Amino acid sequence: MSQTLSAAKETAIFLPDHVFFSRTDQRGVIQSANNIFRRISGYGWDEIIGAPHKLVRHPGMPRAVFRLLWSRVRAGTPLGVYMVNQTKAGEAYTVFAVTMPFEDGYISVRLKSISDQVPRIKALYDDIAARENAEGLAPDDSLPALLTDIDAMGHADYDAFMADALEREIVARDEHLERLKPRDLVALSAIQGAVETIADVGRKLDALLVQTNQIPDNMRLQAMRLEGRDGPIGVISANYQTMTETFTRSLKDFLHAAEHAVGPVREAKFLAATNVLLQDVAHSLSGETGQRPEKKNADLQALNRLVAVYDAKTTQAVKSVAQRAEYFERVSKDMRRMVFGLEMTRTMCNIERSKSSSDTDALDGVVERLQHAEAQLSDLMADVEGAVRDIMYRAHGLLRGRRDAAKLGVATIAAA
Repeated sequence: MSQTLSAAKETAIFLPDHVFFSRTDQRGVIQSANNIFRRISGYGWDEIIGAPHKLVRHPGMPRAVFRLLWSRVRAGTPLGVYMVNQTKAGEAYTVFAVTMPFEDGYISVRLKSISDQVPRIKALYDDIAARENAEGLAPDDSLPALLTDIDAMGHADYDAFMADALEREIVARDEHLERLKPRDLVALSAIQGAVETIADVGRKLDALLVQTNQIPDNMRLQAMRLEGRDGPIGVISANYQTMTETFTRSLKDFLHAAEHAVGPVREAKFLAATNVLLQDVAHSLSGETGQRPEKKNADLQALNRLVAVYDAKTTQAVKSVAQRAEYFERVSKDMRRMVFGLEMTRTMCNIERSKSSSDTDALDGVVERLQHAEAQLSDLMADVEGAVRDIMYRAHGLLRGRRDAAKLGVATIAAA
């Protein structure tokens, strides 16, 4: 039985500032790599070039992970994944790897995994691998279990997990090295938090409207008791109910947009984080010695082309986030105007009620409940508006930074 990943001894020569890459053909045969990869793996160039990438696979890794990897990259989609590899000497080294299709094969860029999430991932992998071995599970059968276990860690799906995991590893590395966090990641992480706040508050608003949806009906019924069907309070009550229904429809559209905005923000964050890693690898490679100049230059050119691709993808994703932010701002202003309209309508009801000579105690109770609900509604809308302002500020700041960087012809991922 192979050694578990949790118990595997990690090599001491792999440091947090190490980043490396490898380039393969479509079959996964290594075509190129950098010196850090060669040094950490312990293999010579003659053993690495032309070998399948499973040369460094740790035997304790679950096969489901590789099924996930190949299914995604062969479909043209990049994948971020934790990998525990094994050196020639039998020691382990744990990375977070982003593998992406590129030209006639694939490029994988990796950094050392040092976040507090690593032990949990290793235990999860150990469990899946044990089930594969004990139950004779094929990768297609164990992959759903892997994805379910990852979702159980608090993620909506694997895309959400890999975006958060890559950010977590880059932040952990930068904190360890006492470096500033990448500006784009700081902004996109804050935007993600604000969008999640909007969705959460939107659900609270929806619940409040469900709880209070009978109040306008009760107000209208009390008005009919006092003055008949067509009295002024009855007309005001009917208008109030219509405005409430309009607000409810707008809220549902707003909530739907917020819940569906989290995914695009995470995608933008993953793309930005991938570009951070690509640029780090290119910078590391540019300072390496010991390779033939023509080989090093070819690898640098390939990495720079990929940086350009992912920079453009990140810019497009950020533009999409900014467009959503503008939608949130526009609709939140409309919803605030509706809240003002509800408050004014209730005030008019109070004025007409004061003119009545009839007993208005029952109507008074309804109006008081309405006023309390409006206060809650206004407070929740203030939370939405604060989150929208944060999204607008950060999204447009990101776009300005990218436009300025493009004009100067410099890298767009910079320290905060």
